[in-house]
Order: sequence, then structure tokens, then C-alpha cells
Amino acid sequence: MAKGIMNVYSCGGTGINIGRHIANRSQEFNSDAFADREIYFLDTSASNLGGLTAKDPNVYIYEDADGAGKNRRHVANVIMENVNPVLLKFKPAEINIVIASNSGGSGSVIAPSLISELLSRGENVIFFGVNSYEDRKALENVIASMKTYESISKLREKPVVACLFENTPEMSENAVNKRISDNVIMLSALFSRNNEGLDTQDLRNWLNYDKVTG
Repeated sequence: MAKGIMNVYSCGGTGINIGRHIANRSQEFNSDAFADREIYFLDTSASNLGGLTAKDPNVYIYEDADGAGKNRRHVANVIMENVNPVLLKFKPAEINIVIASNSGGSGSVIAPSLISELLSRGENVIFFGVNSYEDRKALENVIASMKTYESISKLREKPVVACLFENTPEMSENAVNKRISDNVIMLSALFSRNNEGLDTQDLRNWLNYDKVTG
């Protein structure tokens, strides 16, 4: 049986940092027990790419944006205009993971734009979000992000399956990144197509639980 395939859409600075963390662990978890993971990096500027470049085939930089500076509205239009081009370049897989900060500017707009379109296409998608509250603007962005996901769920009439984490004095940014990386790798085992008694439709129903239960 063919292995499962997982896409990881790493959005904005926080998402890209976590995506790189997952990529660096790929050799540890590349057996038949894990789905193949394709990791993509999306941002409104190249400043967060680290060792990557804008010419990397797995990188998408939104043109005419040059960063958001925590201002979601500044990049909203250009991001929304490029939803379909992104998914044309990085075609959805059997399971799609979207990772972003809810408190920043670019990632907190890129992630919901992708999730909304993936849900409209009937794709399997799970969101990993990071909240932080270092200033008033970050808090306002978290609230706005949560309202956005509520609106998406109502619009698509589907649940937005999400796993949320918080950067706190007790749980550092590095610790949160590690936990999300662990969770994504465990999900790649779940979607490996190598679990006895657990087929693709079982997993689809698990995510789209509203179809099988009240």
C-alpha cells in the first residue's frame, strides 16, 4: 500500500520556524510508520526564511506586501488574492496541516485563508495555532483570529479542527515549537496508511465529526 502524504503549510514567522523544526527531524521519522511530509513555507517577506531562499521550490512569498508588522489589514488583500495560486503550486494532500501564530500579522491571515479554501474543497485540514500576548496588538490579533475561524466554520458549515498553544513564562517559544513538531509527527503516523483497522475514511470522519455524530 502506498504511504500517506501530509502537507505542512508553515505560515508567517512562527509557522516557518516550526516548519524548519519539523524538517530538521525528518530523518528520524521517515519509515513506513509515518506519512511522507511535504513542508511549505509561506510569508509576505523573505526576512523570516532563515537558511531558505525565496527561490526555493517549497517557498511562496506574497508579492507587493513586504511584511505586515502585526497589521493584519495591511496584507489581507494580497493574501486573499493569492489563495488559489498557492494551492495550485502546493497542491493539497491526504492530510493538510496549517501552522501559524494567531498574534502576528502575516501568518494570522495566510493560515485562515488557506483553511477556508481547503474546507470549501472538502480537504482534510488541521490547524496548529500559537497565541502570545506580549503587547496590546498581539492580544487584539489573537481575538481577531479566533473570530475569523468562527466565521469560517459558519461560512463552510464545517468544524475548524484546531490545536492551540500559548507562549507563556512557563512554556517558552522553543518548548511550544517542540510540542507542535511532536504533534505533527504523531499525526503523520496516524495518517501513514499503515495502521491496522484504521482506513482513510475513518480518519476523514474523525476530522469531519459533524457528519457522523450530533
